[in-house]
Amino acid sequence: MGQAKKAEESKEEKKDASSGKGMKVGIVTDVGGVNDGSFNQSAWEGLQRAQKELGIEAKYLESKTDADYKPNIETFVDEDYDLIICIGYALADALKAESAANPDVKFAIVDDASLADVSNVTSLMFEQAQVSYLAGYVAGKTTKKNTVGIVLGMATDMMNQFGYGYTAGVFGCQCGYQGFTGQCQLLCRYCNGKDRSKQHGNQWG
Repeated sequence: MGQAKKAEESKEEKKDASSGKGMKVGIVTDVGGVNDGSFNQSAWEGLQRAQKELGIEAKYLESKTDADYKPNIETFVDEDYDLIICIGYALADALKAESAANPDVKFAIVDDASLADVSNVTSLMFEQAQVSYLAGYVAGKTTKKNTVGIVLGMATDMMNQFGYGYTAGVFGCQCGYQGFTGQCQLLCRYCNGKDRSKQHGNQWG
């Protein structure tokens, strides 16, 4: 009877572990906020789904300025969260300090690989160029005047990947498009004012 009871308890413990029951997961947004229609919002919606389907405890902390990153991470550390997810490369410096100060806490960060070698940090990276290629392909397919444009964020390697993918999509489409005149103008701006606009023929770079 005792062995049967222990086996049942062990089964329930395994069930709780696989379901995520009792696990505390928090996300720290960047300054875009939780309703940014982008990474912050999709991360929170995913966490809410995990809360509903897996039984985890989910919470987010919004960062109004860069100065909020470190205190928000520390709040989750102080509240004994099992996993703390930082949304965006802008949080990398704050996370670097906090992950070093709290080696037993598990962290993750979206779109930053600078901490990939840190044992308690998981870098959540995506193939940005593949996503933007599709957007560029649609733009190249629908343009009536052989002029397309893209507005990117800061001039970083990650944003450049979005730009490269978009460019490849535009000209990958147009090179096989009967209406292509042999030259297409790509208007590219970064939010910090840098201009990467170019004209491309059949060869693009």
